Amino acid sequence: MGLILKTNTMKSFIMKNISHIVLVAVAMLAYGCESSELEMALPKQKTNSITIGLPQTKTSLGASENGVRGILWSSGDCIAVNGERSSEAVIDANNSAAATFDFDSELIYPLNILYPAPFYKDASTITLPAIQEAAVASFATNTLPMATCVTSVGDDVKLGHLAGVIHLQLRAEKGAKPTRNNEVRKIEFTGNDGEQVSGDFIIDYNTVTLAPTSVAKADKTVATRVIGTLTIDAVTDIFVVVPAREYKNGFTVRIINSTGNYMDKKKSSGVTIANGEILKMPEMEFIPTGTMINVEL
Repeated sequence: MGLILKTNTMKSFIMKNISHIVLVAVAMLAYGCESSELEMALPKQKTNSITIGLPQTKTSLGASENGVRGILWSSGDCIAVNGERSSEAVIDANNSAAATFDFDSELIYPLNILYPAPFYKDASTITLPAIQEAAVASFATNTLPMATCVTSVGDDVKLGHLAGVIHLQLRAEKGAKPTRNNEVRKIEFTGNDGEQVSGDFIIDYNTVTLAPTSVAKADKTVATRVIGTLTIDAVTDIFVVVPAREYKNGFTVRIINSTGNYMDKKKSSGVTIANGEILKMPEMEFIPTGTMINVEL
């Protein structure tokens, strides 16, 4: 289920040594089994600008409305088109819901578009980071990958999600005193069948899919660094972005505190995390069951 908004064709214009493509759209993430996508219409010219319109101006989660949460742009965002990195997003002074991305050279079709730009490695490869930085009530900027391919001038385009999001709801243990034991510092996600979740992936821009390339142990875990203290009275929301795919034997989430104590929560049955899906896990108390030695936080 996605919210779709098409643009009107814009009059062409030329700026010396600068290429643009104009896109206007709304992206949504949905709870449960709903997925989302971003649909755009391109103007019919080669030299143009990319403007992606969203309800607000940051790439984070908006408020939940009927189980659907918006993806919002940030003025610091960059995209990559055919490997060329755009300038940082510029918010339209007359329309704060739109961000424009400029390029220093003319873009040649077909256009392979990737967000965020830092994930681009080469024409067929992107790199998903092993470490994400947590944000308040959201995943961090530059963690949720989206991509598409525009084959010819004037084509309608769907910018699709390449990942899903695990939503954790944590509380301190009932009766626990405010101690360092409640200071969460890292959340680790691991597929129980050893699936690759970070590192280099082969990307298909036409089908908006990823294929794993690594069996290295380091690429089988993705972690979110957290600076937060759990309380008994309020839930702390933490979001971890993971590749969209089937996890045949489920997955394990490890919650680690500032002293190296941890708690594992495991989903043992197979689960498919769909593109653009938020998988909301039940509320849980942090009750450490083990200790890690020389843990790097």
